Amino acid sequence: SVGCCRGYLRAHAGDFTPDLAWGLISSSYHNSYPFSSGYSIRRCRWIAGTSSFYGPSLRGGAVEAWFGRVRLLFFSGNECSYDDGRLLTKGERLSGFRCEIDLERAMAGLSICEGARLTEERAASIDFWFDRGAVEMQCELALFGDRALDGVCALRMRGPGNELSLVLRGNGLEEASRFGRSFHGRSGPKRGISIVARRRLWDRIELLSALEHWSLWDGRGSDSGDLVRGGLERRGRISHTRLSFSWRRDTGHVLMPFPPRDDVDIDIKSSVSLLQYFSAGQSARMRISIRMPLEEERGVLAASSILLDRRIRAAISYAWHRAFRGAPSFYFYQFSVRGQYPWRYLCGDGWRISALCEIPAGALRLATQFWIDSSEKWEGIAQLSVIF
Repeated sequence: SVGCCRGYLRAHAGDFTPDLAWGLISSSYHNSYPFSSGYSIRRCRWIAGTSSFYGPSLRGGAVEAWFGRVRLLFFSGNECSYDDGRLLTKGERLSGFRCEIDLERAMAGLSICEGARLTEERAASIDFWFDRGAVEMQCELALFGDRALDGVCALRMRGPGNELSLVLRGNGLEEASRFGRSFHGRSGPKRGISIVARRRLWDRIELLSALEHWSLWDGRGSDSGDLVRGGLERRGRISHTRLSFSWRRDTGHVLMPFPPRDDVDIDIKSSVSLLQYFSAGQSARMRISIRMPLEEERGVLAASSILLDRRIRAAISYAWHRAFRGAPSFYFYQFSVRGQYPWRYLCGDGWRISALCEIPAGALRLATQFWIDSSEKWEGIAQLSVIF
């Protein structure tokens, strides 16, 4: 993608994803990890450049403009999709507009999107955010056509050594929009609640806890999920350690044909993980993670990566995984070129190695990445960015 910035005017051209408000009608990413800083209160990026085949994107252009406290965005492009090894760029056109007013420690916004792939072909939302130090709140209410409503409200409360976050979500859509993000996924009407708490126990050591519940119905059946997380986190000057436990239960109930059957499908998963960071100033970081599923399919994943981020940005990542019983699934974080989805999926036994390099040259930035796994298949990507 190509961007142009001159203080009060910014233009974009290429492949991008609109990232608006809380992301109900358009979002470039979804953060489902409750202990990350952007989980309960979201910071949108307006236009997110992408070279990833994960999730939808547009090929077109966008313009941002600032007028005092008012910020405007206009965008339009054809939907890109990845199918059978090919990038298809002649999809339906999506256009949109956003207006945002900065009220110092508060903000109000209006977003409108129009396209054939949206539910009812048009979606609009209003959103509000404010921060009063001890209390921070963010809300968005979206209307799809003239029938379906979607809403989210997030509240964060801070105190000395403590933090509590609450997220409430309700979705009345029979089919979620292509670019919008719903609670724990995209499809079907969902509603849910998430509660996340942090409490400082000792100097640099915190207790983390999270509880989530969601429910989904589609006229033929209903599903619900419960997620419990807990952990200990220690933050030092050069190291960061997190030991965590996760337990999840998914429940499915068939309602059609009527009368419904009495059987209920229950799937329970749990795991323990250790995450360790080391840093040397702002230019060098090392990441080590170990994860062990504790369900019927068991195994272990060990992944490490080193990042050097000075004038030249370079990274190398390695992941090793083994199955003790069945074919367990693993996800690990891999440093990637800007705009590419960083989480990778692995299964069973194997390994994966990745190398990344980004070189700036004036207004140009060239990035390359190559990786190989235990199947001995090579893949690579090259990215050229122009910044004015």
